[in-house]
Amino acid sequence: MPILDSNTIVTGASGGIGRAVALELAAAGAHVIAVARTESKLDELVEEADGTITAFAADLSDQDERERLAASVGPVDVLVNNAGLAWLGDVVDIPADDLQAVVALNLLAPIDLTRRLLPGMIERRSGHVVNIGSILGYASLPPLVVYSATKAGIGAFTDGLRREVTGTGVDVTLITPGAVNRTGAIDAAGGADDGAPLSVAFEWTGVSPERVAAAVRDALEHPGWPGFRSFSVPRTVGLSRAAASPVGGFVMDGGLSLVRRLAGRLH
Repeated sequence: MPILDSNTIVTGASGGIGRAVALELAAAGAHVIAVARTESKLDELVEEADGTITAFAADLSDQDERERLAASVGPVDVLVNNAGLAWLGDVVDIPADDLQAVVALNLLAPIDLTRRLLPGMIERRSGHVVNIGSILGYASLPPLVVYSATKAGIGAFTDGLRREVTGTGVDVTLITPGAVNRTGAIDAAGGADDGAPLSVAFEWTGVSPERVAAAVRDALEHPGWPGFRSFSVPRTVGLSRAAASPVGGFVMDGGLSLVRRLAGRLH
């Protein structure tokens, strides 16, 4: 899918990965519609991009807002489903409203937006859906079990959708980042856990949002290349699929015990 002059939606664009993707694709010549809840942050993004990005303030966990977005943007060539929300804590502690909010934004919103915009892509026999997953979709860990479940769902949705649209001219890609720094996602997450150890770990070991954005651009520019339909950032993240095996699960359990001990010392 050529990026130049493409009509591109990037959700969750007020910060972190979404902001970096919006700037990367706008610099490559895309007409970017940046979607997020916080209008002031979108205004800052538009200013940084010298007006090459259009802001669209919306809460995508709301079905009516998703409908408004789809009805307002006209033909869309590229959809980057990035918006997400985390909740830190044990499953037994998550309030029903927070549970619904996480699932609605992380899983239902990208599926619904894709459902609304995909028919136009198929009709034009051209388009690209990029879903931002997570290493936690392969290797679920507390205190982000609910978040992990939604990202596993995104992975399954992407795999199935890719097969469904084969031969239509539409490409589908899953981008799977590991830890990403400078996003503020852990600090902004709600929940019973303060997330301090995770936040520190992400800053120390994470890749930059710009590196993930570069992967999105590569996937759009080379949609037919083997390996670009599912892109891990860094590439070693792909090894986390082994967590589903008995040996991998044993290693993950041991690693979790170590992290908990270290977290206890930090407190």
